[in-house]
Amino acid sequence: MIGDVIEKGTVNPPITSAPHGPTGPVKSAERVFPEPSELRSQGGHVGLVDGSVQFRKQTQMRPRNATIPFGSIIGYW
Repeated sequence: MIGDVIEKGTVNPPITSAPHGPTGPVKSAERVFPEPSELRSQGGHVGLVDGSVQFRKQTQMRPRNATIPFGSIIGYW
């Protein structure tokens, strides 16, 4: 997976964060896990199988488990 990091439950203490808000990166308060759209995330760059990179709007992204074994970190792409 190549792309911008948009996720819930990361860092220590855990937060929700996204690199592309209305004026730059956005993040929640510590130990609070709103959806990235609630932080006004605009989306992020996603690497495609042909090697290109495309900006995907937050409304087009889906939550996915981002840890193995399935844990508390949720990524969006």
